[in-house]
Amino acid sequence: MQSLYTFDKKTDHIISECPVVAKEQCRKRHDRVCVVLHFNICKEIGVKLDSEQWHDRVPKLVERSHEGEVIMLWHVQVQTDRTVPNNKPDSIVCGNETGTCV
Repeated sequence: MQSLYTFDKKTDHIISECPVVAKEQCRKRHDRVCVVLHFNICKEIGVKLDSEQWHDRVPKLVERSHEGEVIMLWHVQVQTDRTVPNNKPDSIVCGNETGTCV
């Protein structure tokens, strides 16, 4: 008979310690959170949404507010003057009037 401790160690390994499973699941959770944030920011800045539910929607690379005063970018590579290893942020919000990006 297998002890409870051994079973718990195997479960813990599969859920959080296994590099293959943990990386994949962590990425999926991260992406779902980013989709929710992207959806809510688009609603806030006035982007015309094709769906009322965040889980029914796939973000577009570029979203514009109704008047075009705010642009929302999704997973777009940022060009920099020096090498940056992770230069593809999840979301960037750009204000056309102010010329700023966040």
